[in-house]
Amino acid sequence: MGTYGKTYRHDALQKHHGIVGSTDMIKCNSIRDLDLAQELDGKPTTLRKFLMMMEHPFVPKEGVAPRYLYFACDRAPLGSPDHKEFTIYLLAYFDLMDQASGFADVLPAYFTYFYSEEIAKKWFHVAALEKCRDVTFNTDEDGAWDGTWMTSDDQQISDWLAEDIYMHPDKLKLSNLNLVQNQPRVMMTAEQLDSGSMLSFSERPAAAVATGRPPPMEDAGTNAGVQP
Repeated sequence: MGTYGKTYRHDALQKHHGIVGSTDMIKCNSIRDLDLAQELDGKPTTLRKFLMMMEHPFVPKEGVAPRYLYFACDRAPLGSPDHKEFTIYLLAYFDLMDQASGFADVLPAYFTYFYSEEIAKKWFHVAALEKCRDVTFNTDEDGAWDGTWMTSDDQQISDWLAEDIYMHPDKLKLSNLNLVQNQPRVMMTAEQLDSGSMLSFSERPAAAVATGRPPPMEDAGTNAGVQP
């Protein structure tokens, strides 16, 4: 061990703890083989290597530095280490969890759309491919992928919002939120919560709503101190 060996090892361990503490696992049952090499864009690669190189934003944006979408990925056997059945876990940072988990859900569709179904069949289970048949990758005016996608469930919700609210969800805007923020808050004490005497907001005495303070409790466990 060198002069600073102990310090370096300590710092490395702290960094490792920091990284692991800021990530979470995504269970991905669609993957059939992480390490089968196939040719993508004229070069042999594996799904594991592709995932480790995947960046977010999916489409480069001016002023936004790209980051790796996944921190790690590996297979976990179901049962004993030599068990043939396994599942795949992807590790992603908390602040990219929505994007990472969403992309993991449509991985079979992504490779079918951007490469070929033959490649997708070797890397993903057939059932996963069938499940992703309804995924649509959105494009810009020039026909290039804009980094987003939509499933049939997404489309159904979008149609419902457009029909019932008369407004497309991507144009939905909320205003005057400061009115909600400035409303007085009704505070409950621990004694009130434990006593079972909590009332609904509509049943709160006007004085309590106006002051933001709970009404006096003359007898714990009763509503004796609440004036209608």
